Formats: sequence, structure tokens, C-alpha cells
Amino acid sequence: MKVVQVVPSLSQSTGGLFVSISHLARYSMKDGTAVTICGPREEITAAEEAAWGPAEICTYPQRGPKRLAYAPALVKGLGRIAPDLVHAHGLWTYTTVAAAFWGRKYAKPYVVSIHGMLEPWSLQRSRIRKWFARRLYQDAILERAGCLRATSQMEADNIRAAGLRTPIAVVANGVTLPPRPEKDARPPSRKTRHALFISRLHPKKGLMNLIAAWNELRPKDWKLTIIGPGEASYVNELRQAISSAGLDQSIELLDPVWGEERFRYYWAADLFVFPSFSENFAMVVAEALACELPVITTKGLPWPDLQRHECGWWIDIGLEPLIEALRAAIALSDAERAEMGRRGRELIAREYTWDLAAEKMAMVYRWLTGSERPSWVEITAR
Repeated sequence: MKVVQVVPSLSQSTGGLFVSISHLARYSMKDGTAVTICGPREEITAAEEAAWGPAEICTYPQRGPKRLAYAPALVKGLGRIAPDLVHAHGLWTYTTVAAAFWGRKYAKPYVVSIHGMLEPWSLQRSRIRKWFARRLYQDAILERAGCLRATSQMEADNIRAAGLRTPIAVVANGVTLPPRPEKDARPPSRKTRHALFISRLHPKKGLMNLIAAWNELRPKDWKLTIIGPGEASYVNELRQAISSAGLDQSIELLDPVWGEERFRYYWAADLFVFPSFSENFAMVVAEALACELPVITTKGLPWPDLQRHECGWWIDIGLEPLIEALRAAIALSDAERAEMGRRGRELIAREYTWDLAAEKMAMVYRWLTGSERPSWVEITAR
């Protein structure tokens, strides 16, 4: 089977999208699926290009604002590649429009991964613009798709709540289990324990709540590290909030790290904190669990497994629940946190692998081209 993954950007600055799409492409090729990555032309590093391998990359000249991902030659490019199926990623950009044009022109199926862009919190951002976009073109594109892909049942339910009737495949993202460090990265003799946040720096991620909670607790012999890319204006807001609270010695704000380098920070930490208001999956939560880190995150994310498997805290959104979870996590012994981390890694190894995600998506592709429908494809709302 020949599949094209259509992306709005090939840059790792897209964070979880870059990781999840590139890994899905790579693991899909293990069963013989031919995968091509198509998107607007942009400057990317050699490391970014290599991360998309072994899939072939085809890019097309981009016009207008970068956020629109308008590459008018993309539809003709898809026609020349002549795939059996196109899998588009994200909403509100031309790349998904191009996938729909291609599907209509060649009478072939396309899949759209929503990537959390129909979550209630996300729909409230730029609400008027998205309302018009949905009525002008976006909902029609999604209704004509062969299938929509959600990464959790929570996301599938929110897609239905948005009024869409298209079949939905619930296929979680995966994680490649990182090897344990040869040297213990959390030695009992260390003087300082570390809480970690890694993600895009954006108001959606709940960082102001995290800084306020840290200010309230001011835990002795603990340090909070915040890592990620973000717009300069918002990063400056975070720095000012840290300084105004007198937390410069307790919270460090670092530049983004990419690729395997980020796992060094996971392994060196004692706790992962991700108080986001809304995510469809959150790759960083899965990566932290894979590195044997207990996790604190909110019920804006689809991670009830943290409670079910006793490997973290799944809390209500807000400052007070975050303070209480941090207080509980910090009060545990190193051994207790290590046991939670061990259960988290076991959970990822058992239920969140890229091999499993790619196998499920391959079966969805085969269904759309004539095979039996997999059980994880929902034709109607539950």
C-alpha cells in the first residue's frame, strides 16, 4: 500500500506533532507500507530531515502566512505520487484542504488526524475565526473523510460533541522505550530533587498555575525546570512571573531540547508536571512515564491510566488541585516515587508502543481500501 502523510510543517518546533507523525510514518513502513511525507517547503535542519526517514519527503512552494500552510502545488503533487490513501494532519490549514481536493478528484479515501483541534478549550481560542472556518469548509472536509483519527476516547467523544458523524478510529500514539542510563541518574546521595516540565511554552499548558503552585509550596531541596520553545512575548511573561515571585533560584527556564537529548532531562528528574488545560494525547506524558517518572497532569488530558495504574496524579484543572498533588508527590520517599515510575514504564511498554499504533492504523487504511472494519473504528457515537 502507498500512503501519503500530509503535514502543515516538517519542523520539530511543532513539538508533539513532529514526534508523533514522524514515528507513525517510520513504524508504518515496517510492514511494507510505502510512506511519503508531503507539506509546504520550509527551511529545516539536517536532523529534522533525518527524523522523517526512511520516508521520502516531497515539499511544495509556500505562499502567504506560514500558519496557513498554503502550498497550491500540493494537490498536483499528490496526483503525481498517486497514493492509495492520504492521511492529513491537523485542521485550519491548506494541507487538509488539499487532501480533500485530492480525494474528490481521484475518488480515493483520505483520513484526518484531528490532533486535539476540536477539543472544547481549543475551539474557544480564536473562536469567531474557527466558527467561520468550520462553516465555510472545515466541517465539510471532515464529513467527507473516510475516517477521522482520535488518539483517545476522550478526543473521540469531543469530536462527536462538535457535531461530526464521520467514522472515528481511536488509535493512541506510541512511545519508543528509551534505554535506562548506565549510571543511575537519580542517586540517593543527590542534594536536590527535580520537578520537570517539557513542552511548548503556551498559555494552554497551565504554566502560570505551575509557577503559582510552586510559589505557594516553595519545597525545600527541590528545583523546577521548565523546558520548551515559545513565542518571545510569552516566554518573557513567564520570566517576569518567576522573578516577581522571587523564584529565580528555585525555577529555571531553559531553551528547548530536541531528539534524544530531552530524555537526559527525563531520566535526571524525580517528577513530571504537566498542568495543561487541554491535550488530545500529550506525548510528553507518555515519554515521562517511559522514563520511570511519576506524572501530575489534569483531567483536560486523556490520562485516567495514571490513577488506574498508580503511576501519577490525574487532577482537576486549577491551582488548588495542582498544589495538593505537588504537595503529595513531594512528600513521598524516593523509593515510593521510583515504584510509581516503574509501574508507569510497564504501562507504556504494554499498551503504548509505536508497533501497536502503526499496526492499528494500517488496518484502518486497509479497511478504507476494501478490507474488514477494525473494532476500534466507531461508526456512530457510543
